[in-house]
Amino acid sequence: MVAVGTHKIAILIVLLTVLQSFCHEKRFPASVGNLEKKEMEDKEKLAEKLVKSGLEETAIILQKGDVKLDSLNTPFLDKGKIYRITRFLPTRPLIIYVGVDGEENTYLLNADAEKFFEFVLKSGLRIDKKELKLEYAKVYLKVVYLPNGRLEIVENVQDLKPRPNLSEEKRREFDEFQERFKTVVKKPECQESRCVLFVVKGQDLVKMELEIAGDGKVNVKETVLEKDLLIPYAL
Repeated sequence: MVAVGTHKIAILIVLLTVLQSFCHEKRFPASVGNLEKKEMEDKEKLAEKLVKSGLEETAIILQKGDVKLDSLNTPFLDKGKIYRITRFLPTRPLIIYVGVDGEENTYLLNADAEKFFEFVLKSGLRIDKKELKLEYAKVYLKVVYLPNGRLEIVENVQDLKPRPNLSEEKRREFDEFQERFKTVVKKPECQESRCVLFVVKGQDLVKMELEIAGDGKVNVKETVLEKDLLIPYAL
């Protein structure tokens, strides 16, 4: 009982520290607009939930001034939400994905398939329609498969832009690449349990094939179609 009481006291101390950090100066400066106020309020609420779930380190990150908080589009969940915490570091942004289920338990989801599946099952997962399954596939790739690297869905290879200042030879190579793949790359699509998406992963063009079971479990097969694309480098 003493150990449990001590743990609760520790959680309370961390929670108070986090909340005090939000209120250290003025709660909402006069220059802050309504959207910024809402984001600050959302940060406070999420920080409290994180601390209660034992995720104090993530709660502390939320208090940093260089952090943005938003949420993902998750129409495949009846309840619950996935938040994206973006901290802007000197070299590249750090992105943390946090799930909050219907009972307000929180989960760190980055690159953790088992935790992701646990979260979605407690959040009323619905993937009985192909459009819901497709949105689920997109979020899975973003949150679990490659949360902190470049992974951009491509619907048309003509949408890819060449790297600036290419030589004539390299520009010709890029044009030939687009011509070669203009009938290969297609919009994301799901048929029954299989979803196919074309993405830029890092600097490569990749075909992603996802087998999605009824309980949300995902098996991913990737095929590199073209390496070292002549597009701007990822951060």
